[in-house]
Amino acid sequence: MSRSKKYTKEQKHLIKQCIIDADRMGLGRAESITYVKSRLGLDEKSFSAGSYKKYRAEALSDDNNVNWISYYARQGFVEFYRKRISEMEMIQKETFKQ
Repeated sequence: MSRSKKYTKEQKHLIKQCIIDADRMGLGRAESITYVKSRLGLDEKSFSAGSYKKYRAEALSDDNNVNWISYYARQGFVEFYRKRISEMEMIQKETFKQ
């Protein structure tokens, strides 16, 4: 019977990000597991090779990457236009003061 690991949403995101970072650095499986544990402050038994395999598959899947990119692209798009709107409001206020 396998024990269910309970990670928060933030921890899951951090685990996936650490795995992506480890992959970019060219770390092997054992090194990646050690890296994840050290970055998240996990003890020796809390993150296994099975957990690594599961989260690595999720982190490096094409669907996950597409979802991540589209989410941040939308966020960036909205943030860009919010900044432009606030700049226009500031310019209007300064223009009509004089």
